[in-house]
Amino acid sequence: MAVDRRQFLANSAKAAAAAKLLPEVFGFAQGNSPQLPLGDSAQKPYGSGYFGTWIEDEYGLPAFHYTCDQVHDPRAMTEINPGLLLPT
Repeated sequence: MAVDRRQFLANSAKAAAAAKLLPEVFGFAQGNSPQLPLGDSAQKPYGSGYFGTWIEDEYGLPAFHYTCDQVHDPRAMTEINPGLLLPT
């Protein structure tokens, strides 16, 4: 089944418009996502949460909020092979 560029773009635009107009059908409703408690005592599904936390940006997309100082904190250092990479 061959799809030309115009047909693909038209269908993509229709899907984007439908997702904007009918968010509950696509699972984008505001109350649909589980909210995790924020703070240092919250249990993380994996990792320590030391470097930061996952948040939602202004568009509702996942983003990572870094709270660790990668320049001065020794826990943020990564061992490198000299000659291949420079330290950060």
